[in-house]
Amino acid sequence: MNRNITSKLPASGLALGLVALIAFSAPAKAQTAGTWSVASGAGWVVPRFDNGTLAGGALRNHVGNDIKPTLTIEYFIFNNVGIQLLAAIPFSQKVDLNGQYFGEVQHLPPALYLQYHLGGMLSQLSPSLKNISPFVGVGVEHSFIYDEKIGNQALLAALGLPANSEFAVSGSTGYTFHAGVDYVIAQSNALRFDLYYIEINSSVQLNGASLGTSHIDPYVYDISYVWNF
Repeated sequence: MNRNITSKLPASGLALGLVALIAFSAPAKAQTAGTWSVASGAGWVVPRFDNGTLAGGALRNHVGNDIKPTLTIEYFIFNNVGIQLLAAIPFSQKVDLNGQYFGEVQHLPPALYLQYHLGGMLSQLSPSLKNISPFVGVGVEHSFIYDEKIGNQALLAALGLPANSEFAVSGSTGYTFHAGVDYVIAQSNALRFDLYYIEINSSVQLNGASLGTSHIDPYVYDISYVWNF
């Protein structure tokens, strides 16, 4: 499994962002209480490089990355203060043991955030920043992990396990952080570049016996288009 976390976002997405940054200019404004925003884009889930060991240190485990469409809905309870729900199509993630492909899981990570947007505040520092609206958020996330499949019978045999073995990975509830930048391209639209960090610690079982905990703790790199209502 290739887990190079130094890889970059897709070139097409970066190119789109650069074109928008150059081609458009519109004044950034504060998000008003009682309004909504919806953002649709793509998220790249990249678990941390070292996911720890299982079976008392005998098995090094690595969880792979994946890119899927994402959707966020945010309601502003106060000016510039919103509650955001993050949703996505389930991510398919490969699992390696001791550097060899072992199987894969499906992962659905909905999260709820309390966020603060700087709105047009940066324009007070410099007119050149009038289109830039950073934001930060903190929240809670629950990972639904399911449809675990073993895909390497040779590795099972090497570990002395029967061919009909089954493994299970538990869900996890943890804290999460969110930060990013909206670049306003029209009165009610923006391009968003953002980053999530999610704490995920999942217990792993093989044939009903506990192997320990996988510390997945991914970053999610996201690019999306925002509609404000």
